[in-house]
Amino acid sequence: MKSELPIVSLAGDEFYLESKGLRYAAAPQREIPFDQMARSWLKAMDSLVRRFMYDTVGKSIADISSYTTRVPETVKYLEIPEIFILGLAEEELAGILKSPVRDDWALYVQDHCLTARELPRVKLMGTEFILDTLNGELMEMLNMKNRISFESINVFEHNKEMFFDYNVQTNNIAQPGDDPDAVTIAFLKPMHESDPKAWDLIVKPEDRVSAAPQHHEVKPASSKQVKPKKGKGLW
Repeated sequence: MKSELPIVSLAGDEFYLESKGLRYAAAPQREIPFDQMARSWLKAMDSLVRRFMYDTVGKSIADISSYTTRVPETVKYLEIPEIFILGLAEEELAGILKSPVRDDWALYVQDHCLTARELPRVKLMGTEFILDTLNGELMEMLNMKNRISFESINVFEHNKEMFFDYNVQTNNIAQPGDDPDAVTIAFLKPMHESDPKAWDLIVKPEDRVSAAPQHHEVKPASSKQVKPKKGKGLW
């Protein structure tokens, strides 16, 4: 019976966890097959996950190929652990949902229910990126092959805000020899604000920020571009 199957929440929508995919509880004819999800390795967790664009309106995998500038907010980039696909025995499920939830399951359990993790979206000069904290990179939403490694990002010591030289033509880190008119300084909120649960999993307890500071915007003193003093690298 369907009622005996585990429930997984996708952006608030309830799906039955079946052997070949996720089936929408309110309309069982709607299914999201596992083989349409992309496999990804989480470096920080040393584990496999499945990722996919989820259409919260159609309750299905979203096709974003027709979008050229931005993806609607109704489309979410979601992630579920591979163990969901391999199958969960009743005792395994009970152990996962048991309070307090283990740190490594905190990303996929909410209100004692299994849930897909939504990866945050950020904007850099109008271009949307997925914040992939556990893999240490940004992925351009409409061009996932275009990635920005956290190793190339700097951090202010006083407020943990991130910044780097950004080329608006390539939508990536600026390189020596780039057209100066295409290079600007991009800023991102501190990671503990943008993706707090994932960030807590990869930082030492003594390095965690207990209270999120006010967002700090650095403004040049004149029309001439002034680069702030760099802090330590993020990754």
